[in-house]
Amino acid sequence: MIIKASLLALAVGMVAPISPVTPQTMPASTRQVITITADGSGNAVGARYELRASHWIKVGNTFAARTSTKGLVDIANRVRNTGTTPLGSFSIGSAFGFEKKPATKVKYRRATSASWWVADPASPLDDTWQECAKNCSWNAAEGERLIDHRDSYSLAISINTKNSKHAAAIFLHLDTGKPLSGCVAISRGTMVELLKWLDPKASPVIQIVKSQDAA
Repeated sequence: MIIKASLLALAVGMVAPISPVTPQTMPASTRQVITITADGSGNAVGARYELRASHWIKVGNTFAARTSTKGLVDIANRVRNTGTTPLGSFSIGSAFGFEKKPATKVKYRRATSASWWVADPASPLDDTWQECAKNCSWNAAEGERLIDHRDSYSLAISINTKNSKHAAAIFLHLDTGKPLSGCVAISRGTMVELLKWLDPKASPVIQIVKSQDAA
């Protein structure tokens, strides 16, 4: 008797396996894509793809990832501070962290105790990196002092969500097991591998999508 994997997993109380989705509708200049396929409950998988002879070819192994347990929402419909992970295709920004620069072609900035990622919609500095030791010009409650999340941001990559009206301070960062507020978390080994692989000349993109079995 043949039972679909998702139904079998449900019957025995297991999480149905997630299959990575192949990149869809990429900019003409993009030749590298990281896909994050998520089920909406926080479980996700990632994969790397390269454009070769007009075809997307998966490289390396599928890797484990986590998204917010508060759900997945298309970036155009997302409301800030809801803690959901935005769905869509986003260019890869710079990398940063508290560690010394890893092996990577991506621009890397080392964080300090005064480093902030501003997430204040009322500030002209919204969704930008700033340095401020005290008396900052933005609402400190509407942002992240990076050192407060040093374990997660030991190594991280910024995700350019393009419109801070819907999202700010969205990163691909290290998985420490803590709840997520919109970001995507991966293991340190996976992060190091991605940083080595990423090439800004390939106009890399991260595409976050729902799995077929997502609610």
